[in-house]
Amino acid sequence: MLTALKAMNVFFKILVAVLTISLIIISALVLWYDREQYIDFVERFPDYFETCHGTVSGTSSELIAWFSANKDGWQNNPASLAPGYLYRSSELNINVHPNSVVVNYSKNGDWQQVMKHTPAALISKECGSGS
Repeated sequence: MLTALKAMNVFFKILVAVLTISLIIISALVLWYDREQYIDFVERFPDYFETCHGTVSGTSSELIAWFSANKDGWQNNPASLAPGYLYRSSELNINVHPNSVVVNYSKNGDWQQVMKHTPAALISKECGSGS
């Protein structure tokens, strides 16, 4: 009976150690995923974007100004938002809402999605409004 208790005690110590290590690893991964990132999207801009109003130059002063001022504070975001005003290209898609911007971009052949909650009136428009 004593050996059974010792074996059970060892089992529980191992179980607690495995659960503790697992919790630490999961917490580290969540913190890494949810970190704020500095991303210079201007250097990734294509020659032009497609929008509902036709093509927009990748050197558009509004886009350059907004993205130059908003290089930091981007966070990973797995959720898909309803389309706002879309700037589309083969390697960079920008979904603009009045108070947030979602960017999908190709990085080493894989698509990444990040989001920033900040006013975006400078680059936000409405399709069909002629603006």
